[in-house]
Amino acid sequence: MERIQINNGVVFLPFYVFIKGVDKLTDIEILDFFGIQNAQIVTNGNTKNKTTSIFITDDSNWIHIMDFWDYCLYHNENENKRIIKLAEKFDIYTCAVGDSDHSFDFRYFKNGQLLREYIVEDPEYKGGQLTKDYGTKLMNEDNALLLEDELEKVLEIAKGIGIKFAHTKEKIRHYQYVNELI
Repeated sequence: MERIQINNGVVFLPFYVFIKGVDKLTDIEILDFFGIQNAQIVTNGNTKNKTTSIFITDDSNWIHIMDFWDYCLYHNENENKRIIKLAEKFDIYTCAVGDSDHSFDFRYFKNGQLLREYIVEDPEYKGGQLTKDYGTKLMNEDNALLLEDELEKVLEIAKGIGIKFAHTKEKIRHYQYVNELI
């Protein structure tokens, strides 16, 4: 688990998918849904070369799926379709931050509908520009957007919809897979 950093109960990674009420599915079923085949759980820090990582944990209501800094899940061409399909059955909140710029985005699906989408792009490293602002603002969104750090912004909004953060190395399941998402 040396590949991740945890501060104040929050894993510092660039892309999250939170799924509410999916506790009836196993980690492998969730990974399969996202096109991650043959994932192997990492034990005792035994990481393999030429693989990428994904991390899974949960709170009392939400599964937390966290993509590593190579953004394999985030950049997969089928990721958006899969999230929309999954949102037909479950509430979903996704959020992402740039690795070196000030871009960030979040989406919230409830009852099969996209209720909120907010995208800030920063292709020129100038602090970001709002490129999409769809739907009704979420609880505590205004205050969260005042925060300086992009990850703090999107995760504070997550807290406002009931996602709880108490990430610990002991609770996080680390999976590795060959980067051949289908």
